Order: sequence, then C-alpha cells, then structure tokens
Amino acid sequence: MMKIKIKALAVPMFVALSLVFGACAEQTIEAPDAIDGAVEEGVEGIEQGAEDTGNAVEDGLKGLEKDTEDAADAAQDGIKEGLEDTGNAIEDLGDEIPSSEN
Repeated sequence: MMKIKIKALAVPMFVALSLVFGACAEQTIEAPDAIDGAVEEGVEGIEQGAEDTGNAVEDGLKGLEKDTEDAADAAQDGIKEGLEDTGNAIEDLGDEIPSSEN
C-alpha cells in the first residue's frame, strides 16, 4: 500500500490555486450585451414614461385652465344677458303702468 503525504499534495495545490486566483483577480465580470440592452431599454422606458406623464399633466392643466376661462366667459355672458333682461323687464313694466298725466 502506498502512503500519500498530505504535505506533498497540499503545497503544489496551494501554489496552483494561488496562480489561478491571482490571474483572475485583475479581470472584471461584464454583463452580457442582452442584459445591458434590457437595462438601457428599461431606463429609457422609465424616462419616456416620466416624460409622457409630465406631458399629460401639462395638457390636463392647460385643459383645466381653458375650461376655467370658458366658464368665466359663460358666467360673464350670463350676467350681462341677465342684466339686459332685467332692464328690458323694467322698461316693459314702466310701459304698462298708466301714467297719471291723463
């Protein structure tokens, strides 16, 4: 039976592993292009979504401002019309009242 000395295996194994890990230590791991592309597309999608949301909010505010202006114009027109109608009703009422000069 052959006796194997642990020291005889451990030292060369340690040297070999040191060389392998030493050679790999300078290298960096890069993500595959597919992952880089997916991340980039995801970021671009988020940016586009944020821009679209901003545009939608801006359009909504413009629409709200326009609706407010339209409502104010309609109210102003309604008040003018109401005053004219009131003035006309008062004139008509004055025409119906008999004059005391007869």
